[in-house]
Amino acid sequence: MNISDAELISKLLLGDKKTWDEFVVAHSKLVYSFIQATFRKYGARIQKESVDDLHNDVFLGFVEDNFRRLRQFEGRCSLASFVRTRTVNLTIDHLRGIKPTSSIDEISESEDGAIYQKLIKELQVSPEHASIEADDATSIVKTLLNELSVDEREFVRLYYFSDMAPEQIMEQLNIKRGLYDVKKQRVLGKLSEIARKKKIC
Repeated sequence: MNISDAELISKLLLGDKKTWDEFVVAHSKLVYSFIQATFRKYGARIQKESVDDLHNDVFLGFVEDNFRRLRQFEGRCSLASFVRTRTVNLTIDHLRGIKPTSSIDEISESEDGAIYQKLIKELQVSPEHASIEADDATSIVKTLLNELSVDEREFVRLYYFSDMAPEQIMEQLNIKRGLYDVKKQRVLGKLSEIARKKKIC
């Protein structure tokens, strides 16, 4: 372990905020690069939302459990290599956890239209849509879902069209609670924005 890495780790473990900010800035571009390279290596489509989520999860993972992962750094490699290994492993776990997403038609054929009505209400549509018929709700939601990325549709499928508890969804998607909440708000926000652009609500 060289002295700069040793000093940096020591300060991080003491909770020095300035050092943490410097650590994130110094390695952020590297983490993004490794995530994207891993996506390409495994033939996965690079989506900004997924890359951003993974980037955040990498750094959150270093803080969790009183810096448990950072305490595992023994100096046998550079700190940059240590971050690279963690990033690649987390990205691979994410890619392994992605199940083939059911097509929108398959979802609509297998689910009760009442679920679509629930989603319409969560998007805070205008009053004239408050009592929208199930068949119409299904058609509207299918139109909205077509605008989402594969990862975003997978989240919608698990959140609305499965019986999974939040903890099970987090395990399925290999994400933490904070990221789960962020993803939920992001997806609903994007659906609401799409609905407004298409003058659905």
